[in-house]
Formats: sequence, C-alpha cells, structure tokens
Amino acid sequence: APKPPARTANDVVLAAVYVPANDTAIGTSQITDMRMLRENGPICIYRESAAETTNTTASAIELLNKANSGVTIPSGLFLSGRQLHVRIGGNWLANSGTPTIRIVVAYGGTTMFSDISAASTGDADRSPWFLDFVITAQGNSDQNLSGVLAMGKLAAKTAPTTGMGDAWDTAAVMAPVSGSAAVDSDAANRLLSVQLTFSVSNSANEVVVEQASVFLV
Repeated sequence: APKPPARTANDVVLAAVYVPANDTAIGTSQITDMRMLRENGPICIYRESAAETTNTTASAIELLNKANSGVTIPSGLFLSGRQLHVRIGGNWLANSGTPTIRIVVAYGGTTMFSDISAASTGDADRSPWFLDFVITAQGNSDQNLSGVLAMGKLAAKTAPTTGMGDAWDTAAVMAPVSGSAAVDSDAANRLLSVQLTFSVSNSANEVVVEQASVFLV
C-alpha cells in the first residue's frame, strides 16, 4: 500500500496525491488537502502534560513553558480578531516563612495583570490552583485580557478525604482578572509569559504545574 514518505525536520505537509498505475494526469479528486489552516478551528500552540516542580527560590517562576521562559507567539499570527486561550493548573505549597504569592501575566514585554497576595499561613497541606484566561486581539496592536484565577486559601487548610483542596472554605480565591496591552503583534515575535513569585525562598514553598495549554482561535 503506498504511503507518503517520512517527514524530515521542518517539513510541512501540504497535500497527498494518489497516482494510480499508468496514470497520465492528476485530477482534483486524487489530491487530499492536508494543510492546517487557522480558519479550520483552534490551533494548539503549546501544551504541557508533564509535572513541572519549582521550589527554593524567591525569583519569578515561569508557569507557562518553564524551559523556554514563556511561549513565543510568531509575528503575524496573533492579529486583529484572533484570541489566545490559556489554561494552566497545578498545586502549591507554602509552609515556610509565611510567603506572599504574586501572579503576573505579560505579553510582548508588557505586563497585562499583576497582583500580590497577603501573607500566607504555614501549612503542610497542598492547595490546588487554576488560571484560565483569554487574550483578544482587538487590533494588531491592541490586546485585552479577561479570565479567572482560582487558588486555595492562604490560611490554614483542612485536608479533604481524597484529593487536594479545602472545597468548603469560603476563603478560597475565585477571582476575575483583566488587563490590556498595546503590543504590535505584526512587527516581531512576542513572548507570552505567566509567572508566580514566592516572597520567601525555601524548599517548603513550592509550585507545581500539572498541565498547561495555549490555543489560537
């Protein structure tokens, strides 16, 4: 059975063409379009499914693609009318020095959202967190962010019977977040970054990213 050859580095498949024996012309029905077009639906730009654990630092921790310090959005891709849908989740531990926790979302070097918590209470129980937001390109140089941040409470927690999180405590955070930027997405590649910072460096102050994804819509 014939099949296309294996792709090499940087190859992009455009189409597959079936040519029967003794064929002398290629008809449209013999061509299978295999292009991946933006208009066909959401495109996954980045996805992480392996846990990333970071502790013992008071410097900013990259939550979105730790290895590359953020996700690069190619020039000309995120233009007017497009949206970037970002989802990140995991768990955190604050059990030394009552650290504060800062969350920062930045696009193209511009901070769109930044907020710092009150001091936490040392607790050996881990707490889940989840950040879900959409950045909308209202113009090539006009971006708006809206979403929600969910985090377990900073105070002492009551561990659940199974899993992680004090589900019945009203002190847990479930807050909308918003922001804006004026970055020209058509002039150069732009970095999308989500960072968390503990104010105290200790092995007992830790953040774990369990999953992350970025989709272009």
